[in-house]
Amino acid sequence: MNSEGNASVGDREPLLPPRDAVGRSVVGWLAVFAAGFAAFVAAAVFILGRIGTNPIEALASPWTAHGFAVLVVSLAVLLLCRAWRAAIVLSPIVIWAGVVTVPVISASSSFRADPAASFRAVSMNVGQSEGPSSAVMEWLSTTDADLVGLIECHSRWARAVHEMGSETVDLSPRWASVIIDSDDRGTQGIALFSRFPLHDVVVEQAPGGRGPHIKAIAQTSLGAVRVVLVHPMAPLGPTLTRLRNDELDWLSEDCAATPLPTLVMGDFNETPFGRAYGRFAATTGYRAGWESGGYEPTWPTILFGISVPQVLGISIDHAFVSPDLVPVSFKSGPAFGPDHRPIVIDVARDALTGSGGSSPGPS
Repeated sequence: MNSEGNASVGDREPLLPPRDAVGRSVVGWLAVFAAGFAAFVAAAVFILGRIGTNPIEALASPWTAHGFAVLVVSLAVLLLCRAWRAAIVLSPIVIWAGVVTVPVISASSSFRADPAASFRAVSMNVGQSEGPSSAVMEWLSTTDADLVGLIECHSRWARAVHEMGSETVDLSPRWASVIIDSDDRGTQGIALFSRFPLHDVVVEQAPGGRGPHIKAIAQTSLGAVRVVLVHPMAPLGPTLTRLRNDELDWLSEDCAATPLPTLVMGDFNETPFGRAYGRFAATTGYRAGWESGGYEPTWPTILFGISVPQVLGISIDHAFVSPDLVPVSFKSGPAFGPDHRPIVIDVARDALTGSGGSSPGPS
């Protein structure tokens, strides 16, 4: 104002805000829009994975952890942009997703293993490939597993693993027992290699199932342990999803009925966030390998010829042990070319006289 109370030219409000303010406003609105859209999609996937019906639940639930990550980032963007109302609406869904996801991805057990003895097992879906590379064979040799299960096993894979150790200095075979049901034309091949003697061996299909499962009793360093190698159907559509669920239910009832210490491993074609997985864990009371702090995605390692970072994958290859055993450690192996990573579990007896609990599952 000048002395007469009139505004001077220099004091007048500009008709338009400064250009940098306009830029910040546009960027802010774009950020809110992008965060809102991403949150909507992630929330839809998460909710359908919890309340959806077959096969929607089977398609959505595997991406629960990814949806949770997107929801957290979206909420952070909304808060930074001061979109308070949108953040308030989103917060309950983020909390719900966190309750379901965090106990799985951050699992850390307090199991007490008996240090007297343990054994190591490997399960690997080899993806119908015709034979292992030298890198795979070197990894298997270095891993030094007592039990190796192969899924989608071609006869060349079976032969190569069977012959492991045949050229060592002492010329002694690595495996005491071998079970092979190879399939060179499809996905149904399966094989189990054991350093321990196996007996009561059964290779069978679930009622209505298409692929074989191997069941055997191994005379391990822990005593007699029932070993079950599984490969339920992939949930590709309503019919196959129902078959997958029926197979897992059949397996859970079979495992719950045996009094023997048991190891179940293989390609379950189901994630820890799925309902069929939850029923299996609840029915058997078994402990999942990832409960030892080793939750890791195992599939896919490659998609349309492009390598997929592990963090973008989902966990469908699992190992479970009965309550009188504990998963001492659990981890995934490298990506070798097949679209699954192998899994490795070390198993020991429970030091607390076989007491145990059930695997935690998503609610």
